Amino acid sequence: MFGNENKYWPYWAFFLFLVTLSGVYIWNVIQYNVWWSYDGGAHIDYIMRLAKGLGLPDKDSNYLAWHEPLYYAVSAFVAKIGMYFGAGDKSIWKMLQFVNTFWALLFVICSATLAKIIGKSKKIAFFVLVFIGSLFSVSTLARYHTNETMFHALVMLWLVLFYHSKMENPENWDVKKWTALSLGLLILVWVKLTA
Repeated sequence: MFGNENKYWPYWAFFLFLVTLSGVYIWNVIQYNVWWSYDGGAHIDYIMRLAKGLGLPDKDSNYLAWHEPLYYAVSAFVAKIGMYFGAGDKSIWKMLQFVNTFWALLFVICSATLAKIIGKSKKIAFFVLVFIGSLFSVSTLARYHTNETMFHALVMLWLVLFYHSKMENPENWDVKKWTALSLGLLILVWVKLTA
């Protein structure tokens, strides 16, 4: 079915799987109550606190106060957009779930891209795309409010950039590449320090 006679099979197969996976993830968001997720209420409270201009939580107001703030700041920005257009809290929570769906899809796509770069095979990349995209833990993260999803996606994106730049070989090292990659690591630390 996927022989050499059809050189385009990986592209339509990748696209078809990603459309299907997106549909599953979106269905999960629609069906899933955000309060069912682990620490769901605490994540929402952290985000909404920032969105309403109340500042970072302290340990007395939210037990997730020790979490690094970048994920919550990005999510608060999305929440503020929803507030600007008059969305209610439940609508904003759903918007934020869709943002996590984006991060999960980015994680899956970057996993497949990394497999293509390292394995130098579209078939291996497709296998990784299907395998990672079908994992229950990834599907779960796609519907949760959690900094984990953004962190995993950005780690994979960082690895894609690292291997795409051929930084595993010291001959390809230069100041610009290391500066960019170091800034990427700095961003990761502000998303989640305790991986």
